[in-house]
Amino acid sequence: MNCSVEKLIKMKKLNEKIIFLFKNLIDGTGDAEEDIYNSLNDLLHEHGIFEENFMNLKRSEINNEYLTFIQIQMHINKKIIEQCKHEFVEDDIDISPDKSMKIVYCKICENNLDDCKK
Repeated sequence: MNCSVEKLIKMKKLNEKIIFLFKNLIDGTGDAEEDIYNSLNDLLHEHGIFEENFMNLKRSEINNEYLTFIQIQMHINKKIIEQCKHEFVEDDIDISPDKSMKIVYCKICENNLDDCKK
């Protein structure tokens, strides 16, 4: 299957949201646990990714699902880097109130230059 870079980027952004919710659930940070479960269920069902209700998963199963989505993210990013017709730009980012740092990233896929060279 060959997806367009645009579709892969949409998948990456969706997957980032899923990973964020899993991480909050595992760490116990952010919203109440039930709210995180509900957000996760809604997001996954809305996109037809997963039919199971996460409220019924054990902690070890949640960790396994989290790791699965991390692996998916790595695969998506690899495909984006391979297929993108990169357009690199240089930018300054603030790393502290007094210090900034130059970065070079692709304005299409938003990966940094170093990641795209790997």
